Amino acid sequence: MRPLPQLRRPTKIALVLFALTAAAVAFGAPAHAETAVQRRACKGDVLFLCGKYIPRRGAIVRCLVRHLDDLSPACRAVFEGRLR
Repeated sequence: MRPLPQLRRPTKIALVLFALTAAAVAFGAPAHAETAVQRRACKGDVLFLCGKYIPRRGAIVRCLVRHLDDLSPACRAVFEGRLR
């Protein structure tokens, strides 16, 4: 199997934001509920806790679920539907 090509930073960030949307949907938030505020709330958590899984969306979502107790208060609020 060939290794994945290195992605540029803007591409990685876009994939992270896509994963955040998927995570919000997985936790019951409607897809249209994702906002810039929600993306900013979880961006650091994804990069710090789950960055090694980028660009694999499903793996990022599973990682965030495993680290739910480690998420920042703002990102946890997104997953709990308290931050819209």
